[in-house]
Amino acid sequence: MERIQKHPAGGPFSGRFVSIITATLCLVALFALQACTPAVYQINLKFIPPERAIQQPRPDAKITVATFNDIRRMDDRLLLGQIKSSGDVVPILPMKERVPEAVTSSIRDVLSRAGYKLTDERPVWDLKETTINPHWGRLVIGGNIDTLEMTGEDAIPVKTYQTKVRLTFVLADCAAGKILYRSSVETSSSLKDITFSGERIEKEINTTLTDALMKMLNDPATTRKIDEALSGKILQ
Repeated sequence: MERIQKHPAGGPFSGRFVSIITATLCLVALFALQACTPAVYQINLKFIPPERAIQQPRPDAKITVATFNDIRRMDDRLLLGQIKSSGDVVPILPMKERVPEAVTSSIRDVLSRAGYKLTDERPVWDLKETTINPHWGRLVIGGNIDTLEMTGEDAIPVKTYQTKVRLTFVLADCAAGKILYRSSVETSSSLKDITFSGERIEKEINTTLTDALMKMLNDPATTRKIDEALSGKILQ
């Protein structure tokens, strides 16, 4: 008599079996990625231009943008932050410029795109009236980098990113040697994801920095003070 062996519906590769295999492969991939964590994350710190144009008619006088002072409360101000991964701490470093130069370049970029004319100078200024140089032109914009840092954790299965930016802006009349206006902007962001990469770190930091710069540019009081100073009007 011939013996006929019957298999369960769906054959040896049932839906449940395939799901288990798929889940196992995903976990293996996640652990493999975890094992490939770099020794350092290097990013290009910069302003991300908005899709719509922000240029408007501005006065003809030029602005001098002083190099912003890095006063962040960090043990090492060369860093942009740190990521925890597998018990280690992976530093985040700017790729092309140090933080003060990169932030200053970003501020120059947003002002230029908004229609303002800039001098080529990037003087060092401690934000005191006694050190304002009349040769800087009509208006100087300086400031402090109070906070610019990302912290995160490359864990399984959820990765976390947290970014904080706080900048202080100071406007001064160079000829009169007088500070005209002070303001601060602050932005932050947090993200949870299943992937972790240097590209994501760069995007999160630059997006938060860009939000802070656009917040400054969109502040009516700030732009009014800038335009009045460039037009030669006496500010109260």
